[in-house]
Amino acid sequence: MALPPTYTDRTLAQALDLALERTARLVALGHRSPATLAIQREHVRYLLERLEPHLPLDHLTTGLLEAFCDAEVQGRRGRPLRGTSLPKRLATLRLALRCARRRGWIAELPAWPEVIAPYVPDTRHLRSYAEYRRLFLALPRRRAEWMAFAVFTGQHASDIHRATRADLDLEASPPLIRIRNSKNRKPKGVWVPIPEELIRLFSKRWARLPPDGKLVTPWVWRGKELRSACARAGISPTLCATSFRHTCATWLIRRVGITKAVMEWLGHSSFAMISRVYGHALPGEMREASAALEDMARAERRPPRRAPRRGQKRGRRRADR
Repeated sequence: MALPPTYTDRTLAQALDLALERTARLVALGHRSPATLAIQREHVRYLLERLEPHLPLDHLTTGLLEAFCDAEVQGRRGRPLRGTSLPKRLATLRLALRCARRRGWIAELPAWPEVIAPYVPDTRHLRSYAEYRRLFLALPRRRAEWMAFAVFTGQHASDIHRATRADLDLEASPPLIRIRNSKNRKPKGVWVPIPEELIRLFSKRWARLPPDGKLVTPWVWRGKELRSACARAGISPTLCATSFRHTCATWLIRRVGITKAVMEWLGHSSFAMISRVYGHALPGEMREASAALEDMARAERRPPRRAPRRGQKRGRRRADR
């Protein structure tokens, strides 16, 4: 069956422009970070270098996508790409094709090829409060405060940089802070009590801020300083901004388990997803649950004590034993 002319006069470059326009609208609404748009623009530039910009969308078949993936696995100059590079570029391409389908430019999406490797979550996190304190003392003061805010709110770096005095309610009892999750499409966030660690660090400064005042000093280029601080604090492997979010999630799950409140705090809506990403926090709870089941089973296996006969004393004399 031949496709109508409207399906064949649209190109790959036009579809990628649609994806960028959609992300730009979400950034304007505060639902996406400007960094997301910048990354997608880099993906679009790369895709237009590797694929023909004027390629008709109905020519973008599964076979062409598989050939593109095979070439990408080899990488440029014979060096293989990192495992995350290809899936992210394919995600931008798939977003473009979905936008094109909504516009009626294509009838359906091509079957998607397998990516390089399955998703493996990054499980780096601070293992204890003592480790957190060592890293806090190893960082300059304003960087340490940024790290503390990230650990005790569990927000993404982009949401931390957006946080202002308007995200606080210091008059409430207890004082509240808004936890945003823009990357998880929940920019309105959820209000939670401010952790005591943050009250101790920031309460006086926050009370003097104007409504649009930033809660913490932005920290954009973190890699070099974090590597040096982790080395001084004796923390290995080196942590990143996502590690602080994982620290918050790990500590929450170890204390209260995977509950609806924890899922709302982290901006997730799927038990399966949060178990897959933060499963490293569960073994201790699993041992406790297993021990509880074993205690119940042991109680069932234990023979009941027989009641003494009428006129018989409960214990026997030592000489009769």
